[in-house]
Amino acid sequence: MNTDLGPDGSKSADEPNRAPVDINWPASEQNVTTPDQTLLPGEDAPLPMRYGGEPLKPEEVLGVARRMAKVARVQGRKLTHLDVPEELPSPDAPLVPAAYRLPPRTLMFARAKSEMEGVTLTSIITTALNAYISASPGSAVQYKPPKV
Repeated sequence: MNTDLGPDGSKSADEPNRAPVDINWPASEQNVTTPDQTLLPGEDAPLPMRYGGEPLKPEEVLGVARRMAKVARVQGRKLTHLDVPEELPSPDAPLVPAAYRLPPRTLMFARAKSEMEGVTLTSIITTALNAYISASPGSAVQYKPPKV
């Protein structure tokens, strides 16, 4: 059974025929707030798309992380690394395992190229994700070939 969720609690885009998850928040999870009792952006609903706008702010990231952790908790999933966070982890926090479905051919090519370059797939994925998150929403990340 696939439990990958989109940011709004619905199934991922590759499973468009599934209905959104109906979330009945437990009383203890309904009002998780910041110390001044306000919800962070993205904590109660998905962030609105802002094509070409500024990259995500830390408070938006924390709000979305809190919402996603609450969705996982309500669904009964274990929250080892994704418990409802009070703050963002430091940039040098220990790595956490993550699993994603990838086309087998893409994975084989990525493994072969990373081996050729003497780097790990973790470092490649981290570099790609950092480029993605630092760009304006709606941007396409492009790679420049090295000068030989």
